[in-house]
Amino acid sequence: MGQDIDPFEGIKPMPKIVAVSLQQTGHLHNFLAGDASLKRGDRVLIESEAGTRVGTVEVEPHEPARSIDISAMRPIIRIASDDDFNVEKEKPRARGGCAPFVR
Repeated sequence: MGQDIDPFEGIKPMPKIVAVSLQQTGHLHNFLAGDASLKRGDRVLIESEAGTRVGTVEVEPHEPARSIDISAMRPIIRIASDDDFNVEKEKPRARGGCAPFVR
């Protein structure tokens, strides 16, 4: 019999990604996990289009499908600290303060 050939032999492993939610209900966003040891439920600091946010890890680090383009994915900044939660709590108040002026 012939030798089995592994088509993925010698290919660099893909970086691990995590799925993060920014709200209790809504979309999951993929981020590069880096070397952080993350598990479901961890609160992390990420950079989104709306600025720096605190999110929740919903899907633990895993290797993405090879068809996913990871070149545009942003990395997890770090596990969130108590200071990050305080800043996140202030954001809705700041938005609410502008509500009377926004039409």
